[in-house]
Amino acid sequence: MLRLDTAYQSPPRRRPLGAALCLVVALSACTLGAPPPDVPPELALPAPEPAAAAMAATPFAGFVRGAVLSGPGTAASVARVARAGAEAEGALRAYRPDLSLSLNAAAESLASGNVYGLVPTATLAQVLFDGGARRLAGHAAQARLQAARAEQAAALTGLALDVVAALAELELARSRAALAGRDRAAHAALLDGIARRAEAGAGTEGEVLTARGRLAAAEAAEIAAQGAVRSARARLEELAGAGRPVPPSPPMAPRLRPVALAGAATPDLARRQAELDAAKAELEAAQARRLPVAGLSASASRPADGDGAEAAAGLALDYDIDTKGRRRADLAAAAARLDEARAALETARRAAIRAERQAADAIVTARDRAAAAERAAEAERAAFAATEAEVDRGRRPATALLDAQRDLTRAELTLAEARNAELLAGWRALAIDGRLLSALGLPLPGAAPVLGAGP
Repeated sequence: MLRLDTAYQSPPRRRPLGAALCLVVALSACTLGAPPPDVPPELALPAPEPAAAAMAATPFAGFVRGAVLSGPGTAASVARVARAGAEAEGALRAYRPDLSLSLNAAAESLASGNVYGLVPTATLAQVLFDGGARRLAGHAAQARLQAARAEQAAALTGLALDVVAALAELELARSRAALAGRDRAAHAALLDGIARRAEAGAGTEGEVLTARGRLAAAEAAEIAAQGAVRSARARLEELAGAGRPVPPSPPMAPRLRPVALAGAATPDLARRQAELDAAKAELEAAQARRLPVAGLSASASRPADGDGAEAAAGLALDYDIDTKGRRRADLAAAAARLDEARAALETARRAAIRAERQAADAIVTARDRAAAAERAAEAERAAFAATEAEVDRGRRPATALLDAQRDLTRAELTLAEARNAELLAGWRALAIDGRLLSALGLPLPGAAPVLGAGP
């Protein structure tokens, strides 16, 4: 390292130590007004649409909101944002001078008669020029803070979608259990009717045995469906906590316009863009560190014998020749991180386009599937009624009713599953960007919540 110093030291004078300290503070006054690093705008959602505000006021949205904001995943994301905020705050304070106070102990010389003791000393060091390295490092820290906020938005979106999916799964499990109960009751009634027909001589023992087997299968299906309800409830309690009242059936997702977070279409894109900005700033900071650094230093002390105070000031110009190649390695690493950030942003952009197309296709497919399942269920209901009439007239055996009941139950199960898929397709489409957060009234980092956090 090459170093060029120019210094001034005042001779000892009988003046208070406070005067020397004032000199140190005065020398630092010109350095405290250095411009802070560029601060990007806050990451926040725009004002919610009327449909989003109406949905956010429902008990369903309140349940999801409370489950997300009280979960450990949200607490972890808050901690990550707080850590990034502390690092950004530290970068903003990098312009302040280093001021230290010390108290040195010495001995007494019997030969010379000089008295040594505790010597208070104040020292100031301030960088006056570093090629913009501190400013760029501050910009990188602010960009990393924005990346942490965007990552938190993505985390909140994922957690909210998990809760919505758990509610939908519980509703589907309850629908399956209700259908299984009705199917078991229908098979019991059919067994009773077939048994009476056999006793009257209009049926056979084989039909009675077939009906009993179908009833046993229906009872087993009902037991399995009730177990699935308990499993779905346990999954919901894992996400939302035990003891919370479950809201009514999840509503269909509102149709909302796409929103942008910090100019990006999705939270992941916003995070990748912020990481790219941070990588650019880090590369420029690494390049700036190749320049010499100019600094100011000042100190004031009071001799132990009390014979006045001493003050000294100096300017220094340092240049690191980088004989170990550390600076070149840092520069190469920063350039590699920038290339990696560019590739990650392009990957996220392509993934966002694919996800948006798939979500639109999923909505159309789920809607068509639900309509087809509705028609199939109606057809099976009509088929069951026709079969029942034909059995009453003696044109078909009684076991035909068992087959018709089985087909009707399967059609109704398919309809319930199709409606559930249509429900989830709408909410998953909102989860691609900030629309899900807006619809549920969930706050973004740096923004106030649309509604209260509780249910």
